[in-house]
Amino acid sequence: MARENLYSIIIEIPKKENNYLKEITEKISKIMDLNETRNEFHLTIESTLCCSDNGFRFNLNNWLETQSPFQLTLNKLDRFENQKGGIIYLTTKNLDEKNKICDLHYGIHETIKSRSSKKHFVPHITLLSDVPREKIKKLEDRFSENIKPFKITVSEVLVNKKIDNYNWKNFGRFSLGKYDLDDFTESSLLL
Repeated sequence: MARENLYSIIIEIPKKENNYLKEITEKISKIMDLNETRNEFHLTIESTLCCSDNGFRFNLNNWLETQSPFQLTLNKLDRFENQKGGIIYLTTKNLDEKNKICDLHYGIHETIKSRSSKKHFVPHITLLSDVPREKIKKLEDRFSENIKPFKITVSEVLVNKKIDNYNWKNFGRFSLGKYDLDDFTESSLLL
C-alpha cells in the first residue's frame, strides 16, 4: 500500500487585497481589544487532505485543467463557533460563486480519492480566531456593514505537503484550465 501524506490546498490572496484584510483586521482587533494580528491571508480549499503520493500530482493537475478560472466576491462577515468563542471569517454571499468554490473542493476530494472526512465545506478567509464568545455578536453587528466587497480571481491553487509534526513545504502551484497560446505574449514564450 502506498504511503499517505497530508496536504493543504489554498488560494492565495493578491497583495492589494491582503493589505486591505490586514488593515481591517488590525482595526477590528484594536477596537474590540483582541490583541490579534495577521499578515497573510488565504482562502482554504482544504486544510487536511489525506491521500497517497501515488498519482496525486498527475491526477490533481489533470482534473484542475478541466476547470475554468472564475471570480469570487468576498463580501460577507460570518463566524464559526467553538468552545473558546469563535473564528471570524470573510466569505461570499453569491450562491453561484459559492457553488463553484464548493465544486472545486469536492471535486478535488473525488479526483484524488481522499480519505479525509467529507465534512461540510464553507469557503472562507479567516480574519480573527479565538474571539471570546461575548465579543462575537458585538463584532458582527458593528463591522459586517463596513466590509468593502472585493473580487479575487480563482485561477490557481497552492498545495503544501506536511513533512513533519510542525512543518509544511510547498508542493506546487496548479492552474485551473488549460492555457491557450493566445494567452501568452510573444516575449513570454522566449526562454
